[in-house]
Amino acid sequence: MLGGIPRITLPENKEGQLSSFIQVYFNNEPYLRCGNLHSYTLENFLREVGIQFDCDTMGGSFRIPIPRGKNYNAIGMGRIRREDESWVLFDFSYDYGLTPNKEHLEKLLSYLPQEIKLRIEDS
Repeated sequence: MLGGIPRITLPENKEGQLSSFIQVYFNNEPYLRCGNLHSYTLENFLREVGIQFDCDTMGGSFRIPIPRGKNYNAIGMGRIRREDESWVLFDFSYDYGLTPNKEHLEKLLSYLPQEIKLRIEDS
């Protein structure tokens, strides 16, 4: 945890419900955030850690944070669901063209308590 910023936030979903997730490196450290939309989740994380960021325009008027900037890199995105006692990362982000990132997940797992189980769905 960086100055009170949790390494990971998971959705409060019941088993089978879906949320979006982002995998981000901030100052070369792995973080995972869940939310409704990838762009909002990334924007909220960047504000949480106090990073200024630039945006791209999509669809003529919808502005989304760029995936890489000073001190951060959004490297994976997709959907997350709860299955039994674990969380499964799968799918991809249409807006960013990113999928779950295995290397990021492996680094993130070393920071988490053993009771939090995350995995990427086999395709």
